[in-house]
Amino acid sequence: MTEQDPLQLLRDATQASDRDVDSLRSRLPIDLSTVADDAPDLPEAPSASPTRWPWLLVAAAALLAVGAWQLAPAPEPAEEPVAEVATPQALDRVLTQGVVEFEPGIRLVVDGTGRIEGTAQNAVVHWESGRLDVEVDPTADVRLSVRTDSGEVDVLGTVFSVTQDPDGMVVALDRGKVEVRCEHGEGAILMPTQSHTCRPMTAGKALNEANSLRDDPAALLESAERGLTLATAGSAIEGELLVRRIEALQGLGRDAEALDEGLRYLKRDQQPRRDAVCARVQELGGACE
Repeated sequence: MTEQDPLQLLRDATQASDRDVDSLRSRLPIDLSTVADDAPDLPEAPSASPTRWPWLLVAAAALLAVGAWQLAPAPEPAEEPVAEVATPQALDRVLTQGVVEFEPGIRLVVDGTGRIEGTAQNAVVHWESGRLDVEVDPTADVRLSVRTDSGEVDVLGTVFSVTQDPDGMVVALDRGKVEVRCEHGEGAILMPTQSHTCRPMTAGKALNEANSLRDDPAALLESAERGLTLATAGSAIEGELLVRRIEALQGLGRDAEALDEGLRYLKRDQQPRRDAVCARVQELGGACE
């Protein structure tokens, strides 16, 4: 009977590759062809796949399995799942007429002009004119502020309205509780059915404020300059505010600026406060024409 290489038999039985068989052959401590030549004849086994070296086949099968495992490429590590972080809904849009709703709990009835920005959880409405009805769900984690030129309202779960017109901002509370902060004047904390009006700054108010700040040159200058932006050109209020501005500049040691301000005033056609301004100019070393 023709001798067959045990490893070839093993390859046929296990369907191993030629490369694996050659690798196994180099690792075995004996030459199977030599052993096969010297080994005594054994009766053929009745099975269809006879072999004289069952112990070698067992060992070879084990080595072949180990070799195949070592030659197999290492599995790539599984990628860690990346958690997606939800970001708040960004808001930046002009408010249109009608009902506008934002999740998770803001409802606006718009009858005027304004804009909303921030996020759905922390929104700011810049209201310019008209009426705005606001409803914020008290069970939702939402903060909302309404800002106008006259003041600001902060709310967390309530129903109220804001009306802005030339006479100021009127806040009327329907349900809940809000704090109203006026840009000029006193604010208020409103309970249901209450309302509060924030009046806008006028030149006359600015003058009254400036007159109360004459002991504080820095605050006086700020108030006088704010009033000058609101005053009618050539009016008595404008002249009085200008005197207060010159006074504030003197108090801050800015005499050159104060003198220039007074001289410019004395060159104007309308000078309802000429005497007061002239006196300030002379104190600063100038001359009245």
